[in-house]
Amino acid sequence: LAHSIHNDFLIAKNSLAVLCVMFAVLFAFSCLHIAGTVITPSYQIFSVGSTIYKLIAIDSDPTVIVSDESPVVAIDYLYRQNTIFWVSDNSIRMALLDITDGVATDYAPFVIGTQITSMSVDWRTSKVYWTDSAAQTIEQYDLVLNRRSTLYQMSTDSSPLGIVVDPFTSWLYWTDGLRGTVERIRVNGTTHRIIRQQKTRINCHSSVSWPIALNYSSQNLYWSDSCINALERVSVGGALSSTVYAGQFLSFASSITSFSSTLWWIQPRTLYEIAVDSGALTRVYSTGALSKLYSVRTVHPDNQPDDLYVPDCSPSCVHGFCADPVANVCDCLDTGWTGPLCNISVRNCNETSTICRDNQKCINRDGSYVCVDILNYTSTAALQIPTTLVRESLINTALPLAVPRLSSSSSVMRL
Repeated sequence: LAHSIHNDFLIAKNSLAVLCVMFAVLFAFSCLHIAGTVITPSYQIFSVGSTIYKLIAIDSDPTVIVSDESPVVAIDYLYRQNTIFWVSDNSIRMALLDITDGVATDYAPFVIGTQITSMSVDWRTSKVYWTDSAAQTIEQYDLVLNRRSTLYQMSTDSSPLGIVVDPFTSWLYWTDGLRGTVERIRVNGTTHRIIRQQKTRINCHSSVSWPIALNYSSQNLYWSDSCINALERVSVGGALSSTVYAGQFLSFASSITSFSSTLWWIQPRTLYEIAVDSGALTRVYSTGALSKLYSVRTVHPDNQPDDLYVPDCSPSCVHGFCADPVANVCDCLDTGWTGPLCNISVRNCNETSTICRDNQKCINRDGSYVCVDILNYTSTAALQIPTTLVRESLINTALPLAVPRLSSSSSVMRL
């Protein structure tokens, strides 16, 4: 009996040990999942001189990804294609590395610019955008069609520096070091806006550094202003802004990247990390006195998500579009509507007396207006409408559109 009890005890003990191991494994496995999705750790890729490195953790040593012949001034990546793009400081080529096979090639067979400071990849349309501060342009390259074009030409008092694209809203954002602005434009080259104008900066040197990053989930832009040594934040429409960090470690920041609630930026020889909510600052990596850091990106699938995410205002804009989902601001420009939700028709005839020609009558419509050429215009007691209509113009224009002449018996025609 004692022997039997002893055996039962051993079996129970072993079974308990197995259960404990299984529980530990399941617990550890569950810690790597959120809502059934495996958690993928983020990591940084950054350029030091002519070499691109990968850094997984603060306490680890970076590993070499690829080396170029010239300093690498701008980098970006396509996560699902396992590909890295970069531009060297002579700006004569765009290079590509397929991390799977480790083969690096010149992707764009042309001189891409004269002074490239930043680049951004649209992972949904496979296009690369970059700023050329010397030519005052924003350039684009279609990776599918192998075609390069100038998207936007700026004025001679401009110096475009940092750039970032939002594939979901089709906006391009960039900073201008000379004008002290954060600006945006549609990826088709239309609807240019200045969303942030920095205050006047005293004794600011001309070689300012303004890298920019976008947090896609929060719809906030972050950039470093080297003139005031500050890390700034503004909502994508420019309605809300604040200073995240101010200090000596931002005087020559050349690149910035965002993931979740953390930012990383590069000083000439140091990579810094800051928690946006707490402001806790960490020195992540230093190169020493002889090597210079240029560009950094945070690699993670959530930084290039597949799912279509179109941020919207709450409540939604009736007309126009949501210009700032953080501050719930609608843009009604050129829609014919006004009001917080773009749902109030602009009374063009009331606001502009010269909107139509002298021989025309202006009549308001919802979201628009018409100008009508009138002969013998008279008013009735109930309605201010023409008794004889010769022709009706196109909506929102004074150019005549021919319509059949009314018979003499017709006294009123409803527009």
